[in-house]
Amino acid sequence: MTDLLARYREGSFSVRRDDLAAAVVTGPDRVRWLNGMVSTDVAKVGAGRGLLSLAVGRTGKIMAEFVMIARGETLVLLMAKGIRDAVVTHFAHHLIMDDAEISPLDSLRVVQVVGSTAGQTMDTLRSERRGDAHALVATGAGDDGFFLVDSNAPSVLELSDDAPEVEAVRVARGLPRFGVDYNETHYPQEALLEKTHVAFDKGCYLGQEVVCMLELRGHVKRKLALVTMGSTAPAGTPVASLEGVPVGELHGAAPHAGEAGKTLAFVMVKVAFAELGRELRVGDQLALVVAPPLAAVTP
Repeated sequence: MTDLLARYREGSFSVRRDDLAAAVVTGPDRVRWLNGMVSTDVAKVGAGRGLLSLAVGRTGKIMAEFVMIARGETLVLLMAKGIRDAVVTHFAHHLIMDDAEISPLDSLRVVQVVGSTAGQTMDTLRSERRGDAHALVATGAGDDGFFLVDSNAPSVLELSDDAPEVEAVRVARGLPRFGVDYNETHYPQEALLEKTHVAFDKGCYLGQEVVCMLELRGHVKRKLALVTMGSTAPAGTPVASLEGVPVGELHGAAPHAGEAGKTLAFVMVKVAFAELGRELRVGDQLALVVAPPLAAVTP
């Protein structure tokens, strides 16, 4: 754990993202059409850069989170494997007059590069032609690299995404994950995604009105907070105030990457109980709302 944390702070490491599946958008109208489906400005996906984005329903609640990468004359959408086919079907239903097409893409592996030297590592991968599309993506906790590797190419991978030490670094960076820390019952603002996954200055997209009104009025009643506590607990464990009043529940948890014997976890709680320094009860143990421990480290 300590070794990986040091590599994050002083270098980088690569992670095999077997949890992600890809879809590809093609056709001359691909940018205009996709801009009407997702929450960030697709026109800003330039060579060497990528975007984080969301698809939301008409109620404004999250359907999917994407990493969006330009790949030649196509756009690749990386998303949680379990929702890919449903998302492709949903998007295809909204293809009417535009000259574009969306389809599954199963011929690739996805690798994520994490750490303070992610940019330099990605430059090296580009120069070595390792994979056919690369992008640095601003996560809110620095830049991460994503690159696409042909599934038949020799392995260049180091770690699996579900390795405990990888998960610990992700949580310590304060990066929530769809299907773990938030899901389709949540609004972007509840999941702390409005700054990294939503462009409030772009044109209309499905569900935009609700997302914008929530931002303007600040009416979310709950949101994610990162807490530290003594030991782990299962997802769904009740969270209460010190007085025992129920205020939310535990979502994802991982060993504390920088402090042995401690756990970091995301909790979804009433807004008043998500403030920094607030003490809570997670099940039968005390917890403290903290800033992401690695937030000061900018990759």
